[in-house]
Amino acid sequence: MSGDSSVATLLDMGVAALKAAGVENPRAEARLLLAYATGLDKAAQIRDPQTKVTTPQQHRYDGLVSRRAAREPMAYILGHREFYGLEFDVNPAVLIPRPETELIVERGSQLLAGAHQARILDIATGSGCLLVALLTSLPGSSGQGSDVSAPALEIAKANARKHGVDAATEFFLADWAKGIEGPFDLIVSNPPYIPHAEIAHLQPEVALFEPLMALDGGTDGIEPYKAMTPDLMRLSGPTTRILLEIGQGQENVLDAWFAQHGFVVGMHRDHAGIVRVLELCWPVTFDRSLHP
Repeated sequence: MSGDSSVATLLDMGVAALKAAGVENPRAEARLLLAYATGLDKAAQIRDPQTKVTTPQQHRYDGLVSRRAAREPMAYILGHREFYGLEFDVNPAVLIPRPETELIVERGSQLLAGAHQARILDIATGSGCLLVALLTSLPGSSGQGSDVSAPALEIAKANARKHGVDAATEFFLADWAKGIEGPFDLIVSNPPYIPHAEIAHLQPEVALFEPLMALDGGTDGIEPYKAMTPDLMRLSGPTTRILLEIGQGQENVLDAWFAQHGFVVGMHRDHAGIVRVLELCWPVTFDRSLHP
């Protein structure tokens, strides 16, 4: 593209490039990229579409469009993603937070409502979105996050600082929760649960760009839950609740697995009606209304 192009011209060219690449909602995404490159928000773009864009801004926009056309996730391009009403820094070292994962924060906040100085553990914390969102919802609580990825932990620490809960958090480089001492009032985790053979068939944004270690659940997607079970048992007390995100259709196998280890299992469905979160506890605290 030549310099001094208008907003309208750049927008149309961006839309065409993204549409040709198979990106959903190409116009909305092109507007976001144009705003990021120029500082002109959607309202300004619509109000005066003939505004001229400087050559450096245009070059920046071209680069952003090229990245998105290669199917790099928008969250990685912009460097952030909203989760539970909070903006989280993200990069390719961490899984991009999903709306369905907010169900864990909603349920966890309900369980600990009114609790004083509750202790929370987030296993495989990634961006730290679960732990940070819970701590912002539960003043006075503290939490620990573990991850096997050192770069992911740096992002989690940055997000804790960003939202003012860094003094209430500790992060550990660990395989699941090895070396961490309990008990905790609440344990949460969104582990990798996609069967290995299915990863290549996911959207390019996921399969090509998100960290494999945060996606790959082994042969059947169940292996991470089995691997963390000893830690869940060791770190949970009589009244501890455990909230685990799971993949579609995994609830029956995991219900049986955790029942074999003494847990009673409740289930929570997401907005699509899919069982998305398992709630584990020891029999003394079981709420039968959670089991369909």
